[in-house]
Amino acid sequence: MSASKRKARTTNRTPGFVRECRSIPEFWKFIQPKFPSYRERGTYFAAEFNPLIDYLEKQARSPMSEIAPEVIQGLTGMAFKQPGEKHASVRRAIPREPSRRHGRCSKLLASTAKGRKRFDPHSATPNWWSTSQGRWPRSLREAGSRARSRAGAERHELRRARPSVTRRRRLPDRGGRIHRSCSSDTTALGLAAKRVEPRLPLAVLLAAPQVLDLLWPIFVLLGIEHVEVAPSDTAFTPLRFVSYPWSHSLVMSIVWGIALGAIVRVRGASLRSAGIVVALVVSHWVLDVASHRGDMPLWPGGGPLLGLGLWRSVPATLVIEIGMYAVGIALYVRATRSRDRTGTWAFIGLLGFLFVAYVANVLGPPPPSATAVALSALALWLIPLWGVWIERHRLAK
Repeated sequence: MSASKRKARTTNRTPGFVRECRSIPEFWKFIQPKFPSYRERGTYFAAEFNPLIDYLEKQARSPMSEIAPEVIQGLTGMAFKQPGEKHASVRRAIPREPSRRHGRCSKLLASTAKGRKRFDPHSATPNWWSTSQGRWPRSLREAGSRARSRAGAERHELRRARPSVTRRRRLPDRGGRIHRSCSSDTTALGLAAKRVEPRLPLAVLLAAPQVLDLLWPIFVLLGIEHVEVAPSDTAFTPLRFVSYPWSHSLVMSIVWGIALGAIVRVRGASLRSAGIVVALVVSHWVLDVASHRGDMPLWPGGGPLLGLGLWRSVPATLVIEIGMYAVGIALYVRATRSRDRTGTWAFIGLLGFLFVAYVANVLGPPPPSATAVALSALALWLIPLWGVWIERHRLAK
């Protein structure tokens, strides 16, 4: 069969997306909406590539079939006393070469290597063969040594990184953890906003920065958005947010913010208060861009994915989020005072609940499934209700 016909048959069996997608972003736009989970993508790839692999495996010739005779001819002229002489083992391997597809290269190379016992240092040899000892030149030996050293260093780094992941996976399964945004930065914004706008109820101030996370578990349970448990995806959280364009895209966060601001406005709040509510809702997207890796969409249905990757560093994440949490608590305490003991202890109870949830998120085991993550995230709805209780027993200063 001519080379043009082989090329045409190979091209016809090549999956279409290989020819159409010329870059990684183009491929991601093609595969993400079509198959949301990695298991479905693996099945699709297997089905698309199997015809091409089967065709290549059935071919009688391989690239080695064309270059092997030339290589052996050069090696026999180099490694034996007479340029045209072939070792007996090579003569036995050559007749088997065209008829066997598996092991042809190893047979020929092993047979040729046996001829090194008859190496003649006085014969004409290529420059890369040591004429004094019948060994590979020093430069090639040093290159191999450097490659082995690099491989050893990589294995050492993998062994150093492996124990932390292993310990995390061996912890007993105690169920899913609350979604990480239930405390820290977004809650801090809600508490701090009480000093900026004391007329807004605490329940609204706590709910506004959490609106995206209040909607997200519902969309996951309905199958509209997708999340996966991947302990090694980032250092801080074991969750990989595969797709959440309707709850966590910039455009939809603005839509949800305007909707909540309109509700607050209809219930008698000022235009300034409604604007603060909209800003609190959108601030969640801004904070998530700073924390997440590149998975925050700008709008549903495509577009670039943003993320600065603060979660890649656990110490930096703890310092920033706990610092924001402390500042938010201080500003809220300065803006309000307790009417009775219930107001004091209800607020302390909320802070304790958020702190325990945050510590469990950092130190706890990975959740067993995405469904468990979504179900546990529904506990976020308790926070605005808790705010209603606190507001009844505290006054603005």
